Amino acid sequence: MQEKASFVEPRATRNPLTTPSIRIRTMLRPPWLVWVCSGTLAAQTFIVDGQNGPGTAFTSIAAAVAAVPDGAVLDVFPGTYGGFTIAAKGLTLLARPGVVISGPGSTTIVLVSNLGPSQGVTLSGLSVRGTSVASAIGCFANQGPVVLQSCEAVPHPNAPGGGYLVATDCAQMWIVDSVFRPMSSAPITANQSRIRVSRTVCEAPGVVNPGILLNGSDCELSDCTVSGSGTAPATAALALWTGTCRAWLRGATSLVTNQSPTLTGPAIGGAGIVVVDPAVQLSSNGAATTLGIQLTARAMPVVDWVPPSVGGAAHASLLVPANGIGGLFAGFAAAGATVAPFAEWVFVDAGSGVGLGSGTGTVAATFPVPATPQLRGVRIAWQGWSYDPIHGFQASNAIVMAVR
Repeated sequence: MQEKASFVEPRATRNPLTTPSIRIRTMLRPPWLVWVCSGTLAAQTFIVDGQNGPGTAFTSIAAAVAAVPDGAVLDVFPGTYGGFTIAAKGLTLLARPGVVISGPGSTTIVLVSNLGPSQGVTLSGLSVRGTSVASAIGCFANQGPVVLQSCEAVPHPNAPGGGYLVATDCAQMWIVDSVFRPMSSAPITANQSRIRVSRTVCEAPGVVNPGILLNGSDCELSDCTVSGSGTAPATAALALWTGTCRAWLRGATSLVTNQSPTLTGPAIGGAGIVVVDPAVQLSSNGAATTLGIQLTARAMPVVDWVPPSVGGAAHASLLVPANGIGGLFAGFAAAGATVAPFAEWVFVDAGSGVGLGSGTGTVAATFPVPATPQLRGVRIAWQGWSYDPIHGFQASNAIVMAVR
């Protein structure tokens, strides 16, 4: 009988430091065995190869996106390809090293839009190089998850434009191990969206650009480097500009505004709620924040990881706040929900969640990934929890990524 993760409400008689109130029951069988047996595997895989080598199904990504069924996986071989649009279709695109997406003019080179709640898109390993200011990765009106994993968006070598991401009306946006380095705009702009950014570099080398611009959005940064280049609150490394904005800054995140000694500007600008881990670095030649920022310092649990691959291993570690206890778990990625006793959202599906260890300090877990091709493209999530006497129960950042 399959044993599932369970969440138990705390009881007043328990001592959380010796008997954690949040319980994740440990699996007696290897996690991947349970997940494979559950039948939740990636769909059919199609090879995209511009050189039309053996096994090629398509020579164009755009043609493949239009033709393959919902939920398919595209295995893209090295080469330069034109832009493409994924609309109302779940899809996983796994690019091999050397895949470049290039587009001319004022077009959005890669567009993901109108995903339903049960549809998800993963883009892994893409190098997107635009040739104009308007060239970008765009994600619009998506209810299902969009994962950008090990991607980069940078200007084209022969033109100064491109290199940024815009997310509008996206309920679940995950950006992992990526780089955004535009010349003329914010590396990431989120409009009425929830974005979670991990181990990602956002650099705005222009004159008056923020690193990340939020409009009515929530943003979580974990182990990220973000730089802004302006002097106004709207051009800070992190700008909470219009609408209700919230941000959580975890781990070794660094926000830097204006390294020039002749310019001043805040590291965090605008108005909104920002929770900052003590390990986070805020650097600017002016005030760290503007008056509209409600800043709270709080030690938070942080998950770090090694991307999983078929035939390799899955590994993650949880840094537990001082004087606390914590645990690490993994499972299929879920839409996210509040689960007592946490105020933060939990993104590991309760039906597949597997407890992988608990303790103090750093909690680490590793398990082998079978050489099962059907696992490629499956989205999994790592997340942790902690309890300490000062901050109570907290959920860590969640990492969502596809198996390669």
